[in-house]
Amino acid sequence: MKKIIFKLFVIFLLPSSFLYANSSFGSIATGSQKGTYIQVGDDISKLFEKYKADLKVLNTKGSIDNLEILTGMKPTQKASWGIVQNDALDYFRFLYFKETREDVKKKVKTIMPLYGEHIHIFKKKSKDIKFLRGGFLKVGVLSKKSGAAITANILENNFGTRFKYVYTSFSEAKEYLKDGVIDIYIDVIAMPSKKYNNLQGIDLVALPNNGLLNKTYIPTYFTPATYKWLDKKVPGYQVPSILVTNLVDPKFDQTVGVFLKVIHTNYPQLLNSGHPKWKEAYKNRSFKPDNLHQVAKKLLPK
Repeated sequence: MKKIIFKLFVIFLLPSSFLYANSSFGSIATGSQKGTYIQVGDDISKLFEKYKADLKVLNTKGSIDNLEILTGMKPTQKASWGIVQNDALDYFRFLYFKETREDVKKKVKTIMPLYGEHIHIFKKKSKDIKFLRGGFLKVGVLSKKSGAAITANILENNFGTRFKYVYTSFSEAKEYLKDGVIDIYIDVIAMPSKKYNNLQGIDLVALPNNGLLNKTYIPTYFTPATYKWLDKKVPGYQVPSILVTNLVDPKFDQTVGVFLKVIHTNYPQLLNSGHPKWKEAYKNRSFKPDNLHQVAKKLLPK
């Protein structure tokens, strides 16, 4: 993977105020056009614009795609920053080791926990769904490289239920659920999601409490206050999303430090005009990434 050269001209005016000129921070790998990741990436990019600095936002297929870009496994695109599901990073660790015999967590480090995304599992309202060991379910997800596909694979392994995957959009999946082409459709997205408002004939599957899942995910609930079409509280799980970088060499510590300080310094702006999920960025103190970047250890709020 070719090294990216950063030209940084930083003038420290005050301990929490910075001025940048003619600086490039490369690209941040996000997600699909309608997803939360790309909106969060746009918010960060706009912060750099106020300092006349450049941070490009890459539209991608999701967490696995982002990790392939960051590790150089997808050389057609370049990025030094990315937003991924934490479970996707753990899952990708095996894929990367199989390909390179190296540990991806030495190549990609977490610089900031972001917010919880929620595991939405949709079913036809009249259909009874159970995760049984040795059972079988036809499962829809958006794409093979989406974070939802990784989460689905983890659910499959934890419950011992065999999944047959169908890659499709939710607009098609609604008909597939109705016609029995698929049993469930899985999406991992921050709730409430506008694209899931006003659903009819659809319900959410209650994920049973599972000790193994509790090691990876955070228990939560969907309620009628979240989605008006629900008629009861539904137990489920949320997945921590994280901001990561491949700039792990100490020579890039200043770059990573500036990147984080831009976010921390302008956090009030993100709260006022950014995506609503920024309100959760510093709240989940219980989630502590196991591969935190050396600079993030010093700069993240305690």
